[in-house]
Amino acid sequence: MLHVYHKIEQLINKHKTTCPFKLAKAMNIHVIYEPLGSIKGYYSKHFRIKFIHINETATEEQQLFICAHELGHAVLSPNVNTSF
Repeated sequence: MLHVYHKIEQLINKHKTTCPFKLAKAMNIHVIYEPLGSIKGYYSKHFRIKFIHINETATEEQQLFICAHELGHAVLSPNVNTSF
């Protein structure tokens, strides 16, 4: 678990922000808002392009949490799609 905290610290120091949306943008990860039904969000990678999908009905606070959570997938297991 310490490696996760270390990775987070590295990203914050490198990009000078704690905002998951700004971190995603800095890391060239596309954030998409779309209707997902009961699914809050997921991470996917297609043809070396990374995406964070967020349910468009989520509140602003939920979107922040979802983006941070999916950013974790993008950083820690970038080749594993979480859509399934």
